[in-house]
Amino acid sequence: MKTIYGVKHHIIVLFALALLSIPTPATAVVYNIDFGGIAGYRDNTGVVTGDTQASEYWNVAKGSPTNNLGLKDSNGHLAPLPGVAVSYTLSGFSSINPANNSFSGTDASVMDSYIYSVTPKTINFNGLVAGHTYALYVFSQAASTSSGQQLSIVANGVSAKTNKSIGTTSSFVQGLNYLAVNVVADSYGKIGITYTPYILSGRTNQGDVNSIQLSSTAHAPEPATIILLSIGGMLIAFRLKGSVCKESMAD
Repeated sequence: MKTIYGVKHHIIVLFALALLSIPTPATAVVYNIDFGGIAGYRDNTGVVTGDTQASEYWNVAKGSPTNNLGLKDSNGHLAPLPGVAVSYTLSGFSSINPANNSFSGTDASVMDSYIYSVTPKTINFNGLVAGHTYALYVFSQAASTSSGQQLSIVANGVSAKTNKSIGTTSSFVQGLNYLAVNVVADSYGKIGITYTPYILSGRTNQGDVNSIQLSSTAHAPEPATIILLSIGGMLIAFRLKGSVCKESMAD
């Protein structure tokens, strides 16, 4: 009986761990960067909501190589000294004619222009919390008249790529027009991103980056992942219980 109680205890612990894996709301520090446009507050847009206000601050990075552009968070506040900054290189810059921007409302401003690479280029963040896990969101879609581009990124060793772009997509679809990855800042508080076209069957596609959101709250796993982890833990626990029960009966 004592042994069976121990198994029941293990089941409860495993179930509790599964529940703890479900993310809880937290106040995130979010840095929004739009390549092109006008800096300032906008209605909540993009994928990440960094605060409970009706609008968020967006930093604007111009279409030319830039070093140490100081960033404000989504509330319009500068980080404590030495501050958070971004540097980036590019092959070129392009604005999208409003008539060819598939997005509407405030989301249109996130996707109305982009920097691009035809050879590997970089986007580097400095001044972050060393060893902290950040959620990185990279938006990538050209004009409605252009399709087929694929973006590939490597951020502090974490890699991801989009599927072939469909220029007429009018909403944010993970894996199609934006990437979401968790990245750990290195010991110097840096996140280094290399972005490039994804090469498929000998054809090189342009790699576009319209905007970026960097959040201090890690990207949550898909609900299906949490459910599978929970089911797996419960199955292991029940197998253990069955094994112990057989041993108890044999005794």
